[in-house]
Amino acid sequence: MRELLAVHEPCLVARTQQVFRSAWPSAPIRVDASVYASWFGAYSSHRPTRVMMATNAIGSQGLYGLELILHESAHGMMAPIDSALAAASAGAKEQLAPWLSHLILFYTVGQLVRERVPDHVPYADQFGIWRQSDAAKHVRSILEQQWQPYLEGRIDLATAIKAVVSATASP
Repeated sequence: MRELLAVHEPCLVARTQQVFRSAWPSAPIRVDASVYASWFGAYSSHRPTRVMMATNAIGSQGLYGLELILHESAHGMMAPIDSALAAASAGAKEQLAPWLSHLILFYTVGQLVRERVPDHVPYADQFGIWRQSDAAKHVRSILEQQWQPYLEGRIDLATAIKAVVSATASP
């Protein structure tokens, strides 16, 4: 992981800050390795940010491991996105699914790694996050249509948030 981080970390950190409109954690992020790190294979705590990853899981190896470190680290950076989602939802008098933010995080981090390594298959695609339910499949489609243009710089954050909220919220 150190080799991958040395190559990709500066660009991924800069892009993550840009996309999530939040500063990267100021203290060094400690990543602990263990045989077991929850049913999912990784988790994080924040203030300071610390990541725990399972070393024997396929999803913790190579670029997937890099993506997981970025994903877990970015959990602590989601406040601006969460606030924007809440504001757009309240303004539209719609209720958001409680897991929407986490799916945005999965999608975004996967796409940011793919920007760096074009043949990378994002973690959520490879390990079935989008196949877990019809709702997840639906959200992925919405993110491809409404969020991806934001990641590509074709629309601003407010426009993307409004479109995602409109497409995913229920009255």
